[in-house]
Amino acid sequence: VSIEAASIDLTVEGLLGDELTVLSGGRVSTVMQLDTCDVTLDGLTVQDGYTSGDGGGASVTGVSNVTASDCTFQRNIARGHGGAIWFADRGTLSLTDVTLTENSSGDSGGSIFLYDTVATLERVGITNNEAGQYGGGVYLRTKSVLTATDLLVNGNNANNEGGGLFLYAEATSDLGAAVSISGNTAPQGGGVSLGGYYAIMP
Repeated sequence: VSIEAASIDLTVEGLLGDELTVLSGGRVSTVMQLDTCDVTLDGLTVQDGYTSGDGGGASVTGVSNVTASDCTFQRNIARGHGGAIWFADRGTLSLTDVTLTENSSGDSGGSIFLYDTVATLERVGITNNEAGQYGGGVYLRTKSVLTATDLLVNGNNANNEGGGLFLYAEATSDLGAAVSISGNTAPQGGGVSLGGYYAIMP
């Protein structure tokens, strides 16, 4: 099952939790392609998405607002950026009680790639993801802002820099209580790497 939506409000709710409601790309397509949408996801697993471009699980463009709770993103692949989620163009992303695991990208953002996006993460686990270049767990760039509490970033790998997180080009993060970044690997900056200019990490 795949979802393509543009310029609409969309709510997708699972039945009896994320283990029983699965959206799959069948390893042949991106699971969700969203453009200029307000989207709510609840109680879903998004898995086995594939793209030769960006966003194996979800590709989000336009001024979109996406809220996901009680969801799992797993085993999604992007040959470009954002194995699980690729998010661009001044939108907002809110994740609560979400797990992102075993996703991969050929370039950057093994799990999540944010471009000019405001993201809020609460009770989120980002584990065992891999990026071919930068940001095995999460890659932020170009004025993206990440705010997180109760966040686990563990076991991710980048083949160049930023095994856990990579911040670039005026990207900022505000990491609050109960944030753990450990066990991530990369040739440079196994946990966190700051690149480019004005990358700030309070």
